[in-house]
Amino acid sequence: MNTKLIAIIAAGIVVVGAAVAVAITFGGNNSSNDHLDKTGRLLIYGNADNNDYLDGDDLDLVKDLVKDPSKWDKTKNPYADTNHDGKIDQADADLLQKFVNKESATMYFVSASGEVDKITYPLSKNIGCIHMYPIDACIALGLYEDVKAVTHNVITNVQWGDKAKYPETHAFTDIGKPQTDPEPALQSGVKTILNHSESDLSKLETAIEAGHLDVNVVQLNLSLYDPDGPDRNGSMLMLGVMFQVEDKAEKYVKFMDKITEEIKGKSLAAKTCLCALYPTAASTEVDVTYDDGTMYGELFTLSFINVKDAFHPSADIMYPELEMEEVYNLNPDVIFYVSLSGTNDTVDEGKAEFKESADFFKETNAYKNKMVFGVNYYVLGNVSGIAQLPLICSYLWPNDFDSEKGWNYIQEYYDQFTLYKDVNVKTLAGAQIYAL
Repeated sequence: MNTKLIAIIAAGIVVVGAAVAVAITFGGNNSSNDHLDKTGRLLIYGNADNNDYLDGDDLDLVKDLVKDPSKWDKTKNPYADTNHDGKIDQADADLLQKFVNKESATMYFVSASGEVDKITYPLSKNIGCIHMYPIDACIALGLYEDVKAVTHNVITNVQWGDKAKYPETHAFTDIGKPQTDPEPALQSGVKTILNHSESDLSKLETAIEAGHLDVNVVQLNLSLYDPDGPDRNGSMLMLGVMFQVEDKAEKYVKFMDKITEEIKGKSLAAKTCLCALYPTAASTEVDVTYDDGTMYGELFTLSFINVKDAFHPSADIMYPELEMEEVYNLNPDVIFYVSLSGTNDTVDEGKAEFKESADFFKETNAYKNKMVFGVNYYVLGNVSGIAQLPLICSYLWPNDFDSEKGWNYIQEYYDQFTLYKDVNVKTLAGAQIYAL
């Protein structure tokens, strides 16, 4: 993974980027409403058949391979080696039997950046979260009451003020910044620390090892996307297994699969796109995907629709600044203004912020064609992001998508996977796709 990206994540800085087309493979037709049928998402050793479940079918396959290890196809069944020792034997079957029985054991998995890591299974439901995104994942998985501690950048984040989204049902311990000072996290008593992507937590992990502490650190891609690790849906499935809340994770992923399959089923004309943040009359910052395919959360969300990056920098630069003249020359079909404002702002406040920012692009065809939109990074770049895509598509391809159906998907997400109570999402600033 790009070291600059790790440094920025470690500093607790959230950045946003340009919508790009990414090679995402959609396996299967998701023909059943009761069963997930994708492959290559649940990156946990023991998932021998490489589907979205860790179950008796995996155990049957491993037992067969134990009888004749020469039949092991490492490409087709990479996670059959349950104990990750490079071979298939009875020890793999014995360990997998513990997972199937939901007994405590060491579990190996692929982390956010593609490295193999391990936890003590099942994860303790005494959770500390690094940044907002793991909290939103916990909410979707029914684990909010188990989040006992959060990093200081959560406490100071404008999103934390949205008490409908993050109700004060219990006290949260401030564990500071574990990347540089692990002691507050270790003294908090939490047993599971969740991070939304890969960052340098070596000081924390060293302190845990030195103290022989029963604390698990789990880094999965809940916002950022790294092609070497699990994607967002895969990360949610993995947390479902690790916390033994598989039903909640499967419900979430089925909902997201339904949306992406609907989009996939339409033939959409490609559009060039630019995501802008902090625009001024003179320039705007934009973001691009790294050469290794790593991207931030809203980029991953937008990769499910047919938009292509309008800007390709000559060097690997984090959110390069473009002069407005350069933006005019690029002349993208679509411009997204990406806001980092609070989701508890009023819709009128959100509209005003969007209008002020959109007006800087008046000379572009995107503006003249009413193809400048405003989105909130903490919604579009988060576990909620895919739920906004049908509404976005209704603006980009109005003949193929219905805006009211798009709103219905957002409403369904908020009703099923958030803590908002009896809310009309059309009244929420964070749920909006602002348009000219």
